[in-house]
Amino acid sequence: MDSSLLGLTLIVGNSERRVEEESLNGSEKETMDAARNTLEAGGPLQTLHHHGHDEEEKAYSSLPLMTENDLEMGEIHSRAHHEDDEHTHHAHPKSDHDENQHDTSNLEVRRMMMRGESALGVGGASSFSLSSATTKRTNTKSNHDELVHGGGEKQQQKQSLTPPFMVLEQDPMGNYKGKTNEISSNDKLPSRRKALFMDLPSISMGGSRCVKPLLLIILTVTVVAFLWLSAYSNNSNNFENDGMDDSVITSKLPFIENWEYEDDVPKKDITNTESTPLIQQQVVTMPDSSLFTIDDYYMDFEIDKSNQKERRQAVREAFIHAFKGYEKVWGKDEYRPVSRGHHNWIRDSNGFGMTIIDSLDTMVIMGLKEQFEKSLKYVKNEMPSFSTINGGISVFETTIRVVGGFLSAFDLTKEPIFLEKAKDMADRLIPAFNSPTGIPYSEINLRTGEKKTFAWAGSDCAILSELGSLQLEFRRLSELTGDRKYNSAVTKVMDEMIRVRPQHGLYPHMYNILNGQACSIHVTLGALGDSFFEYLLKQWLMNRGTKAAERYRQAYLETIKGIFNHLVKKSHKGYTYVAEFERNARNKIDHLACFAAGMFALGGYFNVSSTDFPISNARQIEVGAEFTRTCYESYQQMPSHLGPEVFTMDEITGDIRAGGASSYLLRPETVESLFIMWRITGDEKYREWGWKIFQAIEKHCKVEGGGYSGVVTVLNSHPHKDDFQQSFFLAETLKYLYLLFSPNHVIPLDKFVFNTEAHPLRVTKTEH
Repeated sequence: MDSSLLGLTLIVGNSERRVEEESLNGSEKETMDAARNTLEAGGPLQTLHHHGHDEEEKAYSSLPLMTENDLEMGEIHSRAHHEDDEHTHHAHPKSDHDENQHDTSNLEVRRMMMRGESALGVGGASSFSLSSATTKRTNTKSNHDELVHGGGEKQQQKQSLTPPFMVLEQDPMGNYKGKTNEISSNDKLPSRRKALFMDLPSISMGGSRCVKPLLLIILTVTVVAFLWLSAYSNNSNNFENDGMDDSVITSKLPFIENWEYEDDVPKKDITNTESTPLIQQQVVTMPDSSLFTIDDYYMDFEIDKSNQKERRQAVREAFIHAFKGYEKVWGKDEYRPVSRGHHNWIRDSNGFGMTIIDSLDTMVIMGLKEQFEKSLKYVKNEMPSFSTINGGISVFETTIRVVGGFLSAFDLTKEPIFLEKAKDMADRLIPAFNSPTGIPYSEINLRTGEKKTFAWAGSDCAILSELGSLQLEFRRLSELTGDRKYNSAVTKVMDEMIRVRPQHGLYPHMYNILNGQACSIHVTLGALGDSFFEYLLKQWLMNRGTKAAERYRQAYLETIKGIFNHLVKKSHKGYTYVAEFERNARNKIDHLACFAAGMFALGGYFNVSSTDFPISNARQIEVGAEFTRTCYESYQQMPSHLGPEVFTMDEITGDIRAGGASSYLLRPETVESLFIMWRITGDEKYREWGWKIFQAIEKHCKVEGGGYSGVVTVLNSHPHKDDFQQSFFLAETLKYLYLLFSPNHVIPLDKFVFNTEAHPLRVTKTEH
């Protein structure tokens, strides 16, 4: 076939569009004439007959309209759906939903749109079938080799028309982005048709990119024309012109209801429609998965077809098993799975359901509706009033677990009782901030308001990790209630800590609440220091883009410079770690310090460093990856494959050794960093490492009949259990493992910031 061009004019509505076609042979002209006649008659164009070309052309003519990105995506596509399926080539299974069941079908499509990895071609295929009246779901299966190379079985003669593709892309933060089209103002069409104009393929007319692409061009032309015609000829009220902008039509997905959309694409002034291409690329952000309900999370899990589904299921079952054990002591604070006893935070009290509160958001994220409904009922009707709790309680632990747990549950569900309870508890903790410096006392009696510092910490000294890890929770509470007193209390603490900032930003682990002076010279990212440094970064992340948040970024960068210059070390075997410092660097590493690996990477990923800062963002991610490997190896090099509470680097060999405390307390810090590294890099090794850790937990910590227990020592290949199921095992360890094996849109990193108890709090641009 020669490359001369034939001009074909199609009349669409009141506008003309000239489309260039390759010259036709006899049979092809018959096909084109039939298509033209059908279009001019305004009738539905459902099938094209293929007239016996060579095998390679048959393969191309049978292809859906795809771009290269579509092949990478897998098998998501949209197909024009007609009531008369007799002429449709592919036998798609129909939805059981009636067209009148609009809410149900929309909900189903919402689930599919947020499928994550299966949408990226890892798992099974799905498609969207769009009709003029409703949106239905269909499924299809295709072979990538067949699509790319034209191989495989011969396609049948009849081929259903396939609308252009919507390209879905998912970044490490879970955002979905699709490429749609801009149409000039002369070609307005009703809003519900906008979503159908998606990524028409660019085809080389000279034939260099594919052999004889004629029928693809015919399909492109006829589908565009048909959609315009059907929109204007439809007699129903489903399609109404909604006053679109004169200069450009911006596409949104009209079949997704009750979602917020981000339309951050600048509008273009199209003044010369003759020289402007009909189709222009435009990026549109997909629905925000941070708006998921528990039903959405449940459906997201159910329709997951990825190769991680079994692992995700296993972690979910582990939570159910742990919670089943706790239910034996329902309403108490924590469970003792071996003895089937309980532990309450305040001696001689009946507890107030700490494990329930701490794991509310995990139930939501896992879509565990039965457990969540039971827990919600407890909070509403059974939980004792905080005013009855007569005894000293940690301000820090209560803030991160109770206030943070309730706030996260509220952010995810919008259940008013959760915000009410968070405020109630915070109001009882606020008196602890009444000190000369604003640094809070460590402990308070919720009933009497009596407050004090811990006797073991020394006179009037507070713990660095505790005084500096209240800010996310109290700020979020101010945002949600409109009461600034919570933010004012924690901001005053930060004012003081910035005022007394030490050299290199390396804060020692205790401070005097009366004068703000350091009570020690011991610097650690482990116990007693850890989450202070974590919250320097996360105070910036939670409100980044605001003037107030900028000072926390600067404070964090100064500290990062000090850590990288003075505390980041490497053993003789090449294991990167973060040392402690007390006059000299010490090669002791707490399991708690393994959070810092993820922290380094998270800061680098969000570009915390400016271009002139000596420690680049890439370097921070690199060190985060190296330290993550070290923490993982602290598990693998133990006989039980569980990580010790403390480990050291052998000064001679450089090997990892269990330190003075060889217990494993079901801690989350290593899997937390694995989760963050996976989200940032997409490197599958982090999932493999996490799975090995989970298998060790299943082997050594699971208790028959319900619950999980820590172990006394990891140095035994068959360790004894310590008979304690920490609430953070359900709140943190299992949550991070579940997210590690979940698609990126499940709790996206740019929409939420995790507090130090793994409770995701919503990111805002509130100026504090």
